[in-house]
Amino acid sequence: MIEFKNVSKSFQQANKNIQVLQNLDFKLEERGIVAIVGKSGSGKSTFLSLLGGLDKPSEGSVLVGEQDISKMKENDLTHFRAQNIGIIFQQYNLIDNFTALENVLLPLEVAGVKEPMQKAMNVLELVGLKDRVHHFPNQLSGGEKQRVAIARAYVNNPQIILADEPSGNLDPETGNNVMEVLFSTAKKLDQTIILVTHDYELAKKCDHRYEIKNHQIVKL
Repeated sequence: MIEFKNVSKSFQQANKNIQVLQNLDFKLEERGIVAIVGKSGSGKSTFLSLLGGLDKPSEGSVLVGEQDISKMKENDLTHFRAQNIGIIFQQYNLIDNFTALENVLLPLEVAGVKEPMQKAMNVLELVGLKDRVHHFPNQLSGGEKQRVAIARAYVNNPQIILADEPSGNLDPETGNNVMEVLFSTAKKLDQTIILVTHDYELAKKCDHRYEIKNHQIVKL
């Protein structure tokens, strides 16, 4: 389902070249909830950005299904991502002047889904926001904002959900509640989650666990 073939990624910082991933070969065929752990700066978020097509590798190929997304043109990639990949960011990334409902409707419109309103309402109800659909982000709590982000990621029923430290900006109790929503929604919709986290205790609750270490990914 997911494959990295000889992937390297480096960044230029001032006059220094920072190597994050190097000659990475990785294949993921398991379904369910998959945790990617590792120390700060190990390349977890870079891995997720490459998998989501938000960044391109310096070398190598990233495959989702049979599609090499690292070679796609931007328009094709946007369409592919809208249909196949949902992304949940630590910072929510909601549009401030859109209501919760409008934020969730956006990926449906990008994908050209007909009659998207009911679908958006259904998924907002699924994450417990039936009574908050017409609220703007500044009228929502941190936990509610992240639930909107979860609904937005799920609304097109993608094959894969990518979650980058989704509870990182929340207090422990709210964070635990959000993760319960994330996990239970994935199971109800039979979707695969790739969860990047530094929290090894949270990773233990996942079906499969991998660690990024020394530019490579190893199974735990």
